[in-house]
Amino acid sequence: MTGIEIALIAGAAISAMGALSAGAAAKQKGDYDAAVGKVNAKVLRQDAAENARRQERANRKAIATHRNVDTVSMDLLEDNIREAKLIELDILHKGEVQALGAEAGAGLAQMQGRNAQRESYFSAAGALLKGAGGLSGSPGYMADTGSGGFAAAVGSGQTGSVWGGY
Repeated sequence: MTGIEIALIAGAAISAMGALSAGAAAKQKGDYDAAVGKVNAKVLRQDAAENARRQERANRKAIATHRNVDTVSMDLLEDNIREAKLIELDILHKGEVQALGAEAGAGLAQMQGRNAQRESYFSAAGALLKGAGGLSGSPGYMADTGSGGFAAAVGSGQTGSVWGGY
């Protein structure tokens, strides 16, 4: 085996390892971002619930000051009570919408990480196949056609999975 062949093999292996490493790092980042998004969603829900409780206490205080009203003002008081409850529900709704957005972002981050990891398998396989093509020395074998040489590998009768199950 010549020095050039050893260099081709080493280069292909290093390229493949680099692709796999990048994919693993992207998956870890996606998992981390997803965990942060889930925590943010929980915090947003808790914050909305606390804000709604504060609003409810403020509403009770405001309503308590108007307890001794005549029957004509009772309708106005009932409207104020309904409006106060709507404000509480609006606070909860806004918090839930924000939490759902954080959860959606978490799911997206996790999916992007998984996709990057899958992509790294193909990049690694392509680097190995390209290295094998350069090593063969035959002009038609694994020619760089922009497809990573996969068609040449299939046409040469090689079998087996180069993607580890994919």
